[in-house]
Parts: sequence; structure tokens; C-alpha cells
Amino acid sequence: MPFYNGTLFQINEKEMLRYAGMNPSSKDFPPEEVSSAVREALALAEPRGIWQVLPYDNKNGIICGDFPMKLEGNAIKHHLANSSSVAVLAVTVGDEIEKQSDAHFKAGEYVKGLLLDAAATTSVEHLADQVDELIQKEASKTGEKTVWRVSPGYRDSPPDQQQQFCQ
Repeated sequence: MPFYNGTLFQINEKEMLRYAGMNPSSKDFPPEEVSSAVREALALAEPRGIWQVLPYDNKNGIICGDFPMKLEGNAIKHHLANSSSVAVLAVTVGDEIEKQSDAHFKAGEYVKGLLLDAAATTSVEHLADQVDELIQKEASKTGEKTVWRVSPGYRDSPPDQQQQFCQ
């Protein structure tokens, strides 16, 4: 099972504001607050990823392996209808960012907490893109093609299925 020790050199501030529930062109947050959250997130982040390619039974919507898993939701099964394998991935930027975001909220620093949480979410998505790119490169070596990445919670796929993916 490949491991990925990622790197984060920057965080897309427009995406960060979108995850904070703001219009990215909004001036509601002072730029110095946004920049401060980015610097804090970059300092705290411990980007890591892992993935595994598993056989997929597209007739029954089952990811095969040590812990077979039946996918729930029609959209994801339709998305994978022509697939014979799936790459299951997980990424994290560590728990220090979450701890610090919580500390900001507890201290009444709500803007700092919100922006740091949004920076962490943006970082996780960026890291997932990096791992997805590695998977695509590996697949292309054997002539396989990939479809775009989906997660539990995608359309009618229940978010609580994420726990099964972790097995």
C-alpha cells in the first residue's frame, strides 16, 4: 500500500474563502487575517496520504479485498459502471490544525478559527488532488484510465460510508 508524504507550499485563498462560506471576491475578511491563517496552516500541516487499488465488481457495486464493501447510492455505481478496479485513498493534514482551530474558537477568535478550518479543508483537497495525480500516473503505465475522484457523500452516496472505506 503506497504512502505519500505530501508537501504544501501554498493554500489557494479563494478556495479557502469558499470553504469558509464566503464569496471568494468578498472583502469581508481583512487580507491580513486570511494571510495569517494560511501561514498558520502551512506551519501546522503534516500532509500524508495513502491509497490502495482494489478489484471492483461493477455488476454488484462491490469493492473487493480483505473487507469487501458494497457501495450505497446509484450515482457512484453509475460513475464506476465500466470500472474493474478502484483506488481507495485517504489523506490528512494532521490533527494540529484542528486543535488550533478549536483553540481559536474557545478563545473567542471566531474569524481565526473559521479561516484556519477553511485553510485545512483547502489543504486536504489539494493533497487529495496530489494523490489522485499519482494514481493516474500509475494507471497510465498499464494502459488503464481513471475517472474523476468521488467521496462518500457524493450525490446519493451516504457520508457515513466513509468509515467502511477506512477499513
